Amino acid sequence: MESFVIILGAILIDIVFGWPNTIFKLIGHPVTWMGNLINLLDRIFNQKLFSNNFKKLGGLITLLICILTVITCVILLEEFFNYTSFGLVLSIIVAWPFLAINSMHQHIRKILFDLKDNDLNLARKSVSKIVGRDTKKLNKVNLIRSSLESLSENTSDGIVAPIFWGLLFGLPGLAVYKVINTLDSMIGYKNEKYFFFGWASAKMDDFVNIIPSRITGILYAMVSGKLLFTISIMLKNAKKHASPNAGYPEAALSGALNVKLYGPRSYEGVKMNKPWINERGLEPSLEHLTKAIKLYKRLIILIIFFIISFLILKLSIK
Repeated sequence: MESFVIILGAILIDIVFGWPNTIFKLIGHPVTWMGNLINLLDRIFNQKLFSNNFKKLGGLITLLICILTVITCVILLEEFFNYTSFGLVLSIIVAWPFLAINSMHQHIRKILFDLKDNDLNLARKSVSKIVGRDTKKLNKVNLIRSSLESLSENTSDGIVAPIFWGLLFGLPGLAVYKVINTLDSMIGYKNEKYFFFGWASAKMDDFVNIIPSRITGILYAMVSGKLLFTISIMLKNAKKHASPNAGYPEAALSGALNVKLYGPRSYEGVKMNKPWINERGLEPSLEHLTKAIKLYKRLIILIIFFIISFLILKLSIK
């Protein structure tokens, strides 16, 4: 039950404050600390002169070192917290930066305002901060499409998944998930540099997101106002996505809004002819992006409702 209190507290703090720039300038952010460790291990184990098999082994060692480092730090913190009279409060503060509820909302709102001002260049810069695809030549419709795709995927990776693992295993589960996800975002690419080195991290990220991605899709369906239609679109289209997980929240949001997502795109100058998700859906508009933000807010409220309901149920049983 303590893990539910910790996660609920972290959610509420993140909604209100996000991760303030003053704190970031002062101490950085846990994800940037993880990133520094990953960059160091990248330089050690992913050198050009190494064989592909050694790079694969080095990637596995990198994954294990990062997980063990994070677990050790969190367990030591928890041991220290046990000796204080306000350990629960400290645990909530530690959990807080591992959620990205506020920052995701701010990013998407910024894109919406840029597009409402018809400033496509600024919108392209804003979108480039949250997607991996090329944005320099994207038109208004594709900027909106990219934003919707990123919102759906990041709802799973940045919010539902860390909450899920945090509820199950407390701070260790939350922190380990975050380091795995950070590894995937930094080295889990299928390009020449990271194909072998990032293999283990990419596979582990796929594994830890299997359940959260499906939960995210169901949550979007629940807040859509058209539950059965959204779930049917999700089930019919999710496997069209190259990722074994990202297709579920993306297809669910596409059904909730009845827009078509995914489709042909360009990564690092290479054009890819991806299939459409919800091919018969509408072309996304600013109205859809505005509605998506509302659905996102409802989803967060629904998560809070479930956590509070569980806590009330546990207290009533006691």
